[in-house]
Parts: sequence; structure tokens; C-alpha cells
Amino acid sequence: MKSKCLKISLVVLLALGMFFIMSPVSLAQNGDDPQLAKYTFMVYLNGTDLESREEDDGTPAGAGSNDLDEMMAVGSRPGVLNVVVQTGGTRKWRNPNINPEINQRWFIKNNEMEKVEDAGPVNMAQPETLKDFIVWAVTNYPAEKYVLDLWNHGGGAHGGYGVDELFEDKSTLSLADIRTALEEATKQTGVSFELIGFDACLMATIETACTVSPYTRYFVGSEETEPGHGWNYTFILQNIVDDPSISGDKLGEVIARGFREQAVEQGTADETTLSVVDVSKIGPVIEALEDLVNKAGTDIDGPAAYVAFAKGRNKAEDYGNSGGAHGDSTDMVDIGHLAEQLKDQYPEESSNITDALKNAVVFNLEPPAKKPNASGLTVYLPCKDKQGFEEKLSRYKEINFSPVYTEFVEKYGQKIVADTAGVELEDRNPADEGDQENNPADNGGEDQNPAGDGDRENDIGENSDMLLPAADARDGRALKSSNKEERFEIKIKESDIGQVNMIYSVLGQYYDNNTKIRFLGMDNDVDFDEKTGIVRDNFNGTWVQLGGHFVSMFLMEENDGKYNYSVPIKLNGEDMDLQIIYDTKTDTTKILGAWRGIDPATGMSDKNIIKLKAGDVITPMFYYYDTATDKDGDVPGEPFTVQDPSKLELEAEYLPPGEYLYGFYIEDIAQNETCSEFVDISLSTGDDTTPPTVASTTPANGATGVPVGQTITVNFSETVQQGSNFSGITLKDGGNTVVNAVYSLSGSILTIDPVANLNNSVSYTVYLPAGAVKDRAGNPLTTGYSFSFTAAAAATGGGGGSGGGTPAPPADQVDKPVQVGTTTVAGISGKVRVEVPAGAVSGTNAAIKAEVVSDEKASGAGMTLLGKVVDVVLKNGTLTGRITITLYFDKSKLGEGQEPAAFYYDAKAGEWVRLAGAVDAGRGTVTVTVDHLTMFAVFAAAKEVPEPEAVTFKDMQGHWATDTAGKLAALGIVSGYPDGTFKPENEITRAEVTAILARALKLAPGKEEDLKFKDNTMIPVWARGAVAAAAGKGLVRGCPQPDGTVTFEAGRPVSRVEMAALLVRTLERKTGTVSPAELGFADAGTIPGWAKASVGAAVAKGIVAGYPDNTFRAEKPVTRAEAAAMILRLLDAVGNE
Repeated sequence: MKSKCLKISLVVLLALGMFFIMSPVSLAQNGDDPQLAKYTFMVYLNGTDLESREEDDGTPAGAGSNDLDEMMAVGSRPGVLNVVVQTGGTRKWRNPNINPEINQRWFIKNNEMEKVEDAGPVNMAQPETLKDFIVWAVTNYPAEKYVLDLWNHGGGAHGGYGVDELFEDKSTLSLADIRTALEEATKQTGVSFELIGFDACLMATIETACTVSPYTRYFVGSEETEPGHGWNYTFILQNIVDDPSISGDKLGEVIARGFREQAVEQGTADETTLSVVDVSKIGPVIEALEDLVNKAGTDIDGPAAYVAFAKGRNKAEDYGNSGGAHGDSTDMVDIGHLAEQLKDQYPEESSNITDALKNAVVFNLEPPAKKPNASGLTVYLPCKDKQGFEEKLSRYKEINFSPVYTEFVEKYGQKIVADTAGVELEDRNPADEGDQENNPADNGGEDQNPAGDGDRENDIGENSDMLLPAADARDGRALKSSNKEERFEIKIKESDIGQVNMIYSVLGQYYDNNTKIRFLGMDNDVDFDEKTGIVRDNFNGTWVQLGGHFVSMFLMEENDGKYNYSVPIKLNGEDMDLQIIYDTKTDTTKILGAWRGIDPATGMSDKNIIKLKAGDVITPMFYYYDTATDKDGDVPGEPFTVQDPSKLELEAEYLPPGEYLYGFYIEDIAQNETCSEFVDISLSTGDDTTPPTVASTTPANGATGVPVGQTITVNFSETVQQGSNFSGITLKDGGNTVVNAVYSLSGSILTIDPVANLNNSVSYTVYLPAGAVKDRAGNPLTTGYSFSFTAAAAATGGGGGSGGGTPAPPADQVDKPVQVGTTTVAGISGKVRVEVPAGAVSGTNAAIKAEVVSDEKASGAGMTLLGKVVDVVLKNGTLTGRITITLYFDKSKLGEGQEPAAFYYDAKAGEWVRLAGAVDAGRGTVTVTVDHLTMFAVFAAAKEVPEPEAVTFKDMQGHWATDTAGKLAALGIVSGYPDGTFKPENEITRAEVTAILARALKLAPGKEEDLKFKDNTMIPVWARGAVAAAAGKGLVRGCPQPDGTVTFEAGRPVSRVEMAALLVRTLERKTGTVSPAELGFADAGTIPGWAKASVGAAVAKGIVAGYPDNTFRAEKPVTRAEAAAMILRLLDAVGNE
């Protein structure tokens, strides 16, 4: 079936044809109308709380004002670019020139906003208001091409766009409203947009693309929520000015790249998605979706197909999922990832979706860490929000998207809403379970939600009097259980095993005389046997701390070892969720920031991810339940102040003594929730006065013939942690020399990992002083303990082997099991050290082996071998991360003009390839980090002065500044444009020159609050740090004004005389006063008196030169090419001095 989107497009095109037939002269062609520009860029700036929300100091957040500043940094240009804005929708503007009580229309100039007219107190969330703005802009600012930018919050396909906070109805512009506005504006003006974009959250949907497709060529939007800084308008507008003929797809790419670059600068790159869509190609995407749901719509009537489809939907990547304590979900799913999850069930249809999507999405930012499967467009498909389904469906039907797809959404949504059974648990009869003494009975599959959902209507399950059996890791706590080997387990009914979507553990803590329970959260660290349906706990008496404080944690998503957590908090007194990513492969935590979630009144996703800063006060929040009164709510934990946000990490820590309860929370494919019975746990130290003792060691005391690669372990009688004398643990050889080793604790095991192999036939002694460790109750090891062993003798015997010659002795190889959850170190003394971080290797019984091989392996390198050739291999595992290898070399073998360098052997190419590495000349080592294993060696390589490869620009061929611009670009001092050009003859502004100079001098960004210029707000955001730094050093100065103030005038072009003064000022601060040369220019008399000495000094140092006609042209604006040449000469002059 042809999509309705295509039919609408044809109708609109016919209507446009009639318009042009009936209109003898278009507005843009009328000689009495304003000058026709290349582009008119319209911004519908609905400020809302993004502008008005107060910061800590009481000032408005000013996200809209910030973007207006970015626009003014470039501004409109006659005959090239019109920038027009309608403001409104907010209670307060940070920009004092804007009246918050009414809508206003503005013409944006360079460093200036010119108010054109007041549009009255109208609602920006009404289609009539948007239509009027478009008509006004097209009528008064005609252009060859038009861009419409809708700036505000977004809520996805069903939520629409924008809320005007001045109106109590909290209405939004639905996609149907937007279609109405575009259709009416088109009828009145005949406008056709080159690009329509949403600087808003969650609007990169197939439904939005379809809505705007009759009215534009290209569409830009974000699948995920957008950070508060939004698009980079200075970058966007400057690119239009530099290339007025830029096409919509290339402009969309500029928008996306500028957005990501600004996100990197502001630390929000892990959240950013943005895509550019050719709307003429979305018809096939919709048709492919229709083909899939046509088939699935029949199939899901069968139980097996329904389960398979629902599982695929649950696994596909969702967007705008608030979750946590302030939960809601938009149920917007990535189309490409949905197709990927359904490809086994519908291979042909999924493949067609993937192909059509790739064709329609002409540019897509590299997916971020938070959303690694972003393919460019989402679509609404019910999943998590069953409660809000009917309301969402009602709004969804209004947008008039594909009837075929909408019918499927209704059918599938009603099916999961009607599916309320939930997973059932089997009654576990202890008499039938030989390995279980205390198995709590299940709750009969009752649908309950102890951790709380959005409305938290459900009570917790009835608590059991039986207590949670203790596992080994609970030793050290006086647990009320006689069997320390048991684990709490439940069993899912065989018929329901396939219905399981997720299983979480839920942990609660009793307080207030054990009458109330605060819930610590939910995690998926459980053992689930999908064959038997048995679920077992993995609880070890620990929970997560953030900054040393226990927090409530909710798992939101898991993607390829990356876990997205939501932690409910109050940030400086305001309710938010802290968004955190934990990467199991690298064992690292990244705190994205605090998020307010989705507004339940409007369905709009908050656009701000608030970065933590030093001084912020975080109060962990917990859901609680009062067993005496049957009440529930939120209770605060202990507040703490952030000292250094970069050092905040999630860390597991043992829980304090007290009473706890534990259970399982099971979510099925229809989002039904089933809770197991909850069991009580008592963690206490009052009865535990028994100190830990050494139970066994490996090797055993007195052992002989111990392998030289042996990892040494000490097994204690219970779980231990570092004691006051942990640093006193030693491994010594027979000569009483301390052996370098890595010491680590996990549970009841101390691991001693020698950095290098042990020496053959040498005796070793391990000594543990009293207090080296202590148990969970704080009882220390009371007496010292030592044990000894002897390493094996060196192997003897003949040669042989495929490589010929004598085999390497055992001392020249090491073979170590990879330790789970900690770093594994394997080394051969004086030859190699290999470090395998936790999570870098997957697989069971994996081992890392390093072996010295024959020097002949390096014979074809053509370089002097400085150390040994080492072959590193991984056995019984897969390298999924990066490992660190340190190679030793003999410094005496280095010749004149040589340096040590690490190489790896490329077996396929048959050659040695150089690696980037850190050289420690004192120790004689080179350290490299690699993601592949082969042979490694250190060779004597010719010393090279690293010189970055010059960048080439496609518009610089034959230009006198080609090499200059290329060198500076390679050094990261200047940059070109996204289309690969440098635009050498463009004038350069004061802000741009200052930023380039700051990068050239490697100045650390200054603080914005240190800027003292009257026009601070006119300095582009990207340049403020550079201007503050340069001004702080006295390198740049402002322009005095008659009223006694000083302005910076960021957007004003720099004259040649100003440039000379700036560069000489910089040089003299590095080298001292420079004697000026005599000025012999024909126009020397036009050089201002205040600048003659600076120009003379610049000439003396070769920084500036005149033109071929012997003129200097003091007031001529400096071009980008000239600025590059002057900066490079300055660097040379500084270096020569």
C-alpha cells in the first residue's frame, strides 16, 4: 500500500502549482519588496522554562538568550542571510530587551537585535501563531531558500512540540497543529522550505518527518533528549554566510556537526543524537514499516509470535525514557534497532526497513554512549507505558500518520494492555528440594511493585518470617541462618519462562524501629536459568555508594556491557534523577548529569542535562513504605556536597549492620510486574567477635617445584577487607629481597601477583602482619602469618620445535589465569610486563601467556633489536578491551639519532608496525596499550621531529597561503569549514582572532565571570573562554566608550593595524621589548600614531609585510589567509627568541 504521506505530498504540490499559476508576481520578485536574500532563517523561539527557570543565583537560566547571543555573533547579511526570530512563551527573559508579556518579532543583526514588531499576547502553542510568524517572515524577508527552526521542548510523535508557560492549559503544538500551520502558510505565501528542524528533544520521528514532508526538502531532529545548549547558531549562520548556496542536506550536516562539537566542549556528547532526513525518501521507509506490521498484525494473534514480537520490541532501544523515581516513557523506539531485533522473525521485512532507512537518513551523528543504536529516526510503538496508552493512542490518531501502521499500534497496544496475567511462580515445597532448607513460598504471581512505579499504588509483598540464607560472601555478618551455603531462590512456572523480559533484585532497609522500609533500588544482578526457571540471588551484603553515600539505584537499560542507571536525588533542593553510565568492560563510571525527566502535565521531556559542579548539594532520595500505617512516599538520605565531579563514581560497599529485606521483581513482555515473597536479612556485628584466620594458601607452606608463573593466594576463614597493616604484606626471596607484586582482595581471597616470573629454584616467603586484614565486623587478623615455598628448577633438554634452535627456558615465559573483577599482571623479569584490566577479557578459564621467542623473528625488521621479541597470546578467552604491555630495552644499543620504539608484528602483511608508546628512558621501558595480541619488540628507530601532516583545503590550490593554513590546521590552531574549504579571503573577526591566538599560545580557557566588557553577552559562547584568557594576560583590550565603559566588539572585523598591535603585544610579553624597524610604506602616514611602534616591531620581526605596491593599508580588514600567515610568523618569532 502506498503511504498516506506520499498522497499528501502530491495534493500539496498540486495546490502550490495552482498558487503560482494564479500569482503573476511572487513576493520575492516584486521590485517594491525587500532585497531577495539567499537564505531566510526563521527561529520560532518558545522560551518556556528553558529560559525562565532560575539558576542558583536567582537569574533566569537563559537558554534562549544564549542562543540569541550566538545568532548575533554573526547576524543577518544584506543579500545573503536574513535571521528573524519570534520570542514568547516564557515568564522571564534573561535578555532585558525582550518583553515576556507578549510575543515579539526580531531582525537579528551582527551584535544587535532589532525589534521589528510586537505580536501581542498570543499562545505560541497554537497553529495560528506559528502560521502568522511564517507568513510575516516570508512576506517581509524574501529569500531563495528558507529554514524553519522550531525551538523548545519536544515530546515525540504523540507529545508534539512546545508549551507556552504563560497559558494555563499547557497545550502543545501537536504534529497535526504543525501540519495545519505549514499548510495555511503555504497557501498564503507559496513558501517551500529548504529545511525544517527542531531544536528540541525527541522529534526525529518518522511521524514528524512525514508531517513536514510536503513543505520541505530536508528535516533535522534529535531522537533522544537534547542538552540545554541546543544547536550552535554561530557555527550554523557563519556557514551560510560563507557559502550562501549551501544545500539543505549540507546545512543539516553543519547543524549536526556544530551541535556535537559544542556538546563535546560542554561535556554533553554522551547524550547527543541528531540526524538529517531527505523527506522525499521517507515514503519507502513507511511502506517497509507497513509491510512488517501487516504481517505481524496477523501473526500476533498466535501466542508464540506475540511473545517473539514483544521480546523484540522490549529489546529495541527506547528514547525519552525517564524511569527512576520520576518515571514516564514516550515509547518512541529506534526504527533501525527495532528492525534488528525482529530480523529473525521477519528477515525480509526487517531488511527492507534497514535499507530504506539508510537511504532516507542522509546524515546521522555517531551514536553516543547513552544510545549506541541510534539510526536516525524513531517511531511510536507501545511498550512500557500501558497506563498512558489510551491517551497516547488518542493523540496519535490525530496526527494522521499511516492508517496501516496506526491500526497495528492500536491492536498491539490493546493486546499488551489486556495482557495482565504476569509471570506466575511455582510453590516450592521444601520437602521436595534436597538442596534447600528454607525456601519461601511465592506470592502466587500477584502483581505488586515494591520499588514503586510512577504512581506507586502497589503495596509490597507479604514478608516471610524465614530469613535469607547466607552465601560465602556474607561471612563476617551474624546472619540469622544456619546454612551458609544456601541461596534464596524462586522458580518460575515452566509455561511462563518464555514470558520473562527482565528480572531484578530488590533490596530494602528497615529503619525507625523496624516499622518502615526504605528501598535501595533494583538491579539485574541475579542468576536466572532459562531452562529450569530457577532464579537465585547474588546478594553479597553490598550496595552501591556514590561519593561515599548509599543511593537508590534503578537500572534503565543495558547495551553491550554498558548499564544506564537512574538515581533519584535532590540537587540543591530540586527533585531530579541522576543519569549514570557504568561500563563493565572498562570498570568506569560516567555521570551524565541530573535530569528532571518528563513533565507529566505536558508530556514534554526536559531539555536540560545539568552537569554536576563543585559545591552542588546532593541528597539521595529513597522510596519508603510504612508497615504500621500502610503509607508510602519519599524519604531523604544524608546530603553531601560535591567536591570534584570528575571523581564521583559508583562503588560497591558493604551495608551497615541492620535489618534488610530482599526479593525478586519480574517484568514480563507486557510490562506486568510480579514480586516474589520478600525475605528478611539481619546484618549485624554485635555477636561477631571472631577474628579472621588463614584457612589455606596456594602454594601450600613448604611446597616445592612451584611453577615460576604461579599466582599466590591466601584463603581466609571469612570475607575480609584491607586492615591497618595491609601495606605490610610482603613477598620476599631467599635473599630477603622484596619481590615486586600486586596485592588484591576479593571476598575471602587475597591474591598476590608477582610482576615478573619467579626465579627458578629460589625459595620465597609470604608474610602477613597482624592487622593486615579485617573482617566485615572490623575484627583484625590478630597474629602475623607466614608461609614459604620453592620455585621449580629450570627445564633442561634438547632443541627442536618449528622455529629451530634451543627452546626458551621456563624463566622466559609466563602463563597466568585472568582474574575476574581485578587486574591481572603477568611478567617476565627485565623483558615484559602485561596488565589485563578487569573486564578486558571475556570467557571462562581465560589465561594470558607471554613468551620470549627467538631473535630471528626480528631479522626482517631492518632495525636494531633493543630487547627481546615477546609473543603474547590469550588462551580460552576473547579480548574485548585494551591491555597494557611494557617492554624492556637495552639503552646501550641505541645509536646516534635513534630512539627506542615499540613495534608489533603484522603477520598478514609480514612486517613490523610501529606503535605509539610512552618511553621511560630511566627504566629502559616502552609502554603501549593495544587491542590485539601478536609479537611485540622494541627497535632502534630513527629519531623524527614529529610534524603534523599539513591539512589541504579544496579552495586553497595555488593560493599563496596554502602551506601556512595547512600547517596551522594540522596543529589544531585554525580550522576549515564542513565542506572542506578554508575561505582564505573572508574577513576575520576579533572573536575569531582571539580564539586562534589562544589556541596558538595554548592558553587555558578563562572564566566567563572575569570578562569585564559591557557587551559580554555579544561574545559568542565558544569564544568567551579564549577572550577571558587573552584579556587576563593583557593580550587583548577593549574599546573605550564615551560613557566610560569598555566594549569588546566580538563580531567586528580586525584591521591590519590592530592585528599588528595584538601580535607585537603578545611577542613582547614573551621576549621583551622589540626595537621597531623604520616604516618605509608609501602610505606610512595613514598608520595611526599609537600603532606606529607596533607596526614597526612587527615588520622588524617579519610578522607583517606590505603589499606589492609598497602600501600597508592600515585600516583594511585582515583576511583569514593573512591572519594565518601572521600567527605562524609570530610562533616562529617566539620560538627563535
